[in-house]
Amino acid sequence: MLPTRFSPSSITSIALLQQATGTLALSLGECGDNTSSLGSLCSQAKWLYEAINHQSSMPQGTEPFPRPNEKSSNEGMKISFRNVTLRYPDSSRDAIQNMTFDIAPGQLVLIVGGNGNGKSSTLKLLARLFDPTSGEILIDDQPLISYDIDQLRAAMSFLSQSPVVYPASVKENICLSLPPTLKISDEQVERAAQMGGCSKWISKLSNRYETQLQPSFNIDGHKVRRTSISGERKIGAMFRNVLTSLLGGEKQRLAAARTFMRLNNRDTRLVVVDEGTSNLDPVTERDILSEFRKSRSGKTMIFITHQYHHLAKDADQILCMKDDSVIERGTHNDLIRAGGEYAKLYNAQAA
Repeated sequence: MLPTRFSPSSITSIALLQQATGTLALSLGECGDNTSSLGSLCSQAKWLYEAINHQSSMPQGTEPFPRPNEKSSNEGMKISFRNVTLRYPDSSRDAIQNMTFDIAPGQLVLIVGGNGNGKSSTLKLLARLFDPTSGEILIDDQPLISYDIDQLRAAMSFLSQSPVVYPASVKENICLSLPPTLKISDEQVERAAQMGGCSKWISKLSNRYETQLQPSFNIDGHKVRRTSISGERKIGAMFRNVLTSLLGGEKQRLAAARTFMRLNNRDTRLVVVDEGTSNLDPVTERDILSEFRKSRSGKTMIFITHQYHHLAKDADQILCMKDDSVIERGTHNDLIRAGGEYAKLYNAQAA
């Protein structure tokens, strides 16, 4: 039996191995019909070894998080952007430009704007997936780059639009990233599933919380292309019968349950929801967002969602983005009275 919880490195290794062996089996089944699949297999194997051996080139900080001696607030994470610009490698344009704003500890913040205006890029900088091209990001008044990145990320919970499902059981997916020494009861897992809106469909699975799930990703970053129908029949069906696949909305509910499990069992200072409920019906989305609001004590919360009318009036601060920068900041009432870009977006949604 697999352990109840995996470390990030072990779950990544298992996922890569499972995906690689699945692709290997499919490719071998296709070789009799299409010899070009062997070249694709070699390319994927090369990618696998490069991914396993990858070393980050980002400078690593050593400052502990949270900072001792009350330098970090128990109310949540303080975030400050100072003239931040980001241009991705090999890009000819900036993803975000000259952004400056402050988020106080414990605030509920809504980031709004049209597609392609830098909202998700802002969050990637917070998770330190990239460093700014220029400018500086501060966490609790300390440069982001000075922190031990593992400790800092352990205090963050991100719920994305395209969550990852790992080749493990439902329970293991929900408990992912919790400390291995932490004792988790079945009641706690079921409570997190209820908060994430997925307890009902889990109860319909063959083995409920012990059901093994099909991973939601491939080692080449997209769905494996199967060009041979006979190869699919020979090998592919065998893998489909072993693991249970989830639909888009089910994946988002499972990921929401995983996030609530972290909130209930870790010292989380920042919660980020980046279109994490985009595939859900309006009632389920409202209920999950309501659970996040109930869990906000001691946490800073940032939401990106296109359907934000039910969050707007609860937000302590709204950042409205356009042309890759923050053009308006304030509360819902302030921005509506100003009659600018936010008012235009909100009124169009409410119409």
